[in-house]
Amino acid sequence: MPRLISRAVLPATTAALLLALGGCESTDSGASGTFRVQNISSSGTGANSGGESSVRIRLSTSGNVAEADLSSIVAYVKIVAKREATKRQAMIAAQRARAASARMSPEQRKSSRYIAVDTERSAAYFDTQPAQYVEGANPTSSGPAPKFERSVMLWDTQTQSLVGNAVYDIASTPKVGQKAAFDTVVATYVGTGGS
Repeated sequence: MPRLISRAVLPATTAALLLALGGCESTDSGASGTFRVQNISSSGTGANSGGESSVRIRLSTSGNVAEADLSSIVAYVKIVAKREATKRQAMIAAQRARAASARMSPEQRKSSRYIAVDTERSAAYFDTQPAQYVEGANPTSSGPAPKFERSVMLWDTQTQSLVGNAVYDIASTPKVGQKAAFDTVVATYVGTGGS
């Protein structure tokens, strides 16, 4: 069975998707584990996609062809800071993640082992919550944090525990149900975990 694309950027529009993946055209399809984008097509607005066009991507390697849709594409999430979670952030994230995980079917938990859940916003200043990572800068222990939309933590649905004690301050929020990459973990974003 051919492998599906493991990671691609998912911009807001199909045109941007074409531009983002267009660079893959020159990928050597004979290289192990690489795919060449053979065709990208979109249909009219889909009822299940919240008014967005559904996108199908046809990929090929030497002797293999695979198709991917939006469910197999990993969104780009801009992480502006990574910090150690406060006890309150960890508690809120764990409560929300348990609730979200309880509503998932066993199949959903199997296909989405990791989920990203909103937690209490990180401090506006690094003086009160230092960073381990700051986009475009060295980690800092003082001064204002870059602007961010949400603070999220990762949850393992199989072990029913937080993945480390890191909180990610993200500049843009993925859609609920969308997969996104956080460091080396691909997690399904569940928001606050509410239905």
